[in-house]
Amino acid sequence: MITLFLIIMIVFLLAVSIFRPQDIKHDSSCLKFYDFWNWNSQIERSPYLFSGLVLFFIKHNVDRYVYYYFYHRNNWQLFDYLYPFSHIGQRELTQIDISFFTIMFLIAIPFIYLGVGLTIKRLRTLQLPLWLVVFFFVPILNFLFFLLLSVLPSPETDHPHSLEDKILVKKILDKIIPDSPLGSAIAAILIASILAFSGVLLGVTVFKNYGISLFVAGPFSLGLIAALLHGYHGPKSLRSCMSVASLSIFMLGTILIVFAFEGFICILMALPVGLAMAAFGAFMGYFIQRRPTANDDTARIVSLLIIVLPLFMGAEYAFQPEPTVFAVKSYVDINATEDIVWKNIIAFPSLPAPRDILFKAGVAYPTHADIKGTGVGAIRQCHFSTGTFIEPITIWDENKLLKFDVIAQPHPMKELSPYKDIHPPHLDNYLVSQKGQFLLLRLPDGKIRLEGTTWYYNKMWPEPYWRVWSDHIIHQIHLRVLKHIKNISEAELSS
Repeated sequence: MITLFLIIMIVFLLAVSIFRPQDIKHDSSCLKFYDFWNWNSQIERSPYLFSGLVLFFIKHNVDRYVYYYFYHRNNWQLFDYLYPFSHIGQRELTQIDISFFTIMFLIAIPFIYLGVGLTIKRLRTLQLPLWLVVFFFVPILNFLFFLLLSVLPSPETDHPHSLEDKILVKKILDKIIPDSPLGSAIAAILIASILAFSGVLLGVTVFKNYGISLFVAGPFSLGLIAALLHGYHGPKSLRSCMSVASLSIFMLGTILIVFAFEGFICILMALPVGLAMAAFGAFMGYFIQRRPTANDDTARIVSLLIIVLPLFMGAEYAFQPEPTVFAVKSYVDINATEDIVWKNIIAFPSLPAPRDILFKAGVAYPTHADIKGTGVGAIRQCHFSTGTFIEPITIWDENKLLKFDVIAQPHPMKELSPYKDIHPPHLDNYLVSQKGQFLLLRLPDGKIRLEGTTWYYNKMWPEPYWRVWSDHIIHQIHLRVLKHIKNISEAELSS
């Protein structure tokens, strides 16, 4: 493995030292070897697309070899670049893991150098700001960024209205986009949100996937399209482009609610990431709509995204890794004895009505618990506002540890909606509890620390974003139960 890395680095250093042309003028439509090292030249879309695909093909296969070398598995997939720790799961990092990621990082260095250089030259060719190269480092968006740079022609090789009779999308846009700033803004919002709604329906109902294509690529494309449509007949300000993109996100949420496809809670949860991604898209669209070929560019980009996004959804459905199992731990300190606390753990009476705004908004909350039998194999039932968790006991260490699996669970929430009852797909097996436990610890001051832990996974991506919400919800559920056990245990001790 070290030999492989050294070979790559030696070839890289030799190429840099040998091929160092000084401001060579050449035809940018023809890819030459020194194009990879000379950042001061330009490059057309065909050689840019070709070189990018070839470099990625080489790197991906090198990474597959490295993965096989360390783990003896030949299943390094494209989406593993987004979730590189998915194969590790909840276990601790080992020395092999550290070596693997170190080698992967070192191998990536020459490819990053080459990719950044090619992207800078492509931006220069398109007369776009060179600092937009930062998109090269943003996961998922760098893929869309690469496609955009590959489809846009340079100003020298294209002329305004050159697609007048070539692309159906351009003929349609010419007719439906008004010339006035207000009219173009309204049209942009409506068209972008309707296209995004169609993408949501496709992703959720056909591919049954609440993934990165839905929450990252989709909003980015919505913001990009909205800004481009707004500037279709003439450049608009950055503020105007951002406003149109943001309003398109709100319009999309409204359409989802009106058609009884989603409720208020998940729309509010998805809003922060949606607005952020739409802003990135509008930011990119702002610079593109200032080009002299903006209306042709818009037709190309809309056509591209209509094709690419469904393909990306299908790829994500086919290759996404298994979700990571997370653990959420909460605790309270109780002034009572172990036997009293234990009795109230295995079964507790009805809790008072919740006052937390989270539960009032529709998130499922525990109401009471009972148990059938004692010891390992007993069935504990924790009743929630939306149904019952069935929890067979796996460890019964009286007055110390109660551990259980979860073999059935109700919906995680009842969505708020103008309609009597809606059933969004994400309510079925997307937030799944696997097991849980209660642990009693005696503290030096004589109190009992009661720890509650839940192991769960969430099949909504990007994982880090949705984990913030799911961890908070589970923590609040824990505290509702733990505080109730604390109150009744301390009351029982004092009586």
